[in-house]
Amino acid sequence: MTGLSIEVQEKRFDALAAPVIGPLSLSLAEGEFVCLIGPSGSGKSTLLSMIAGLDRQWQGRVSLAGDAPPGFLFQEPRLMPWLTVADNIELVCAEPSRPRTLAMLDRVGLSDAAGRFPSELSGGMQRRVAVARAFINRPPVLLLDEPFVSLDAPAANQLRRLLESLWLEYKPTVLFVTHDLAEAIAMGDRLVFLGRDPAHIIKQLRVDLPRPRELTGTAVTACLQALLGEHPDLLSGRL
Repeated sequence: MTGLSIEVQEKRFDALAAPVIGPLSLSLAEGEFVCLIGPSGSGKSTLLSMIAGLDRQWQGRVSLAGDAPPGFLFQEPRLMPWLTVADNIELVCAEPSRPRTLAMLDRVGLSDAAGRFPSELSGGMQRRVAVARAFINRPPVLLLDEPFVSLDAPAANQLRRLLESLWLEYKPTVLFVTHDLAEAIAMGDRLVFLGRDPAHIIKQLRVDLPRPRELTGTAVTACLQALLGEHPDLLSGRL
């Protein structure tokens, strides 16, 4: 069954400007983890905003599995500084439950942080709160916009493992935007590459490597080298 589908006829930021996205059609199976890769300015983040309903100024349609809105992990944690960690998580809940919140905080390794404020947390801990908030409602669809891009390598690797563990547990359909091809290979079931002016899909590739996958492991490195060896300009949005 389809977990997420979007068909874009066109997206423009100005009626007189050239389209920035489209035509473009993308479908994800329920529980599939798809990574979206493309050069800067190719419309990756804009596409996520369109799917989430944050941007409605475009022509086309989007279909999401289930009745709940998608979960969203942004490039920054976007925590409210005046709220505690627990209150930040419950902010997105229609029916807040402190026991459920505490259980999720324990799941992401922050069992003692419920009453603390964001300013008291490290950057990696703030990202863990954001991950907990994204999963607290068990959304059928989860959108991720380079959520670990500004972290150091050890913290980012820990969060990738946490994300994969939660995905395997809850099995949402995931669309993960990244500029890092090794990260995409390590995380994704399928890779979708965008070209630009306007954004369109230029290549898709299934990743059949067994999980878990190490970002710098032999299998991921070999896949990356083979892909760029065959398509050296792929990350520039050209085949």
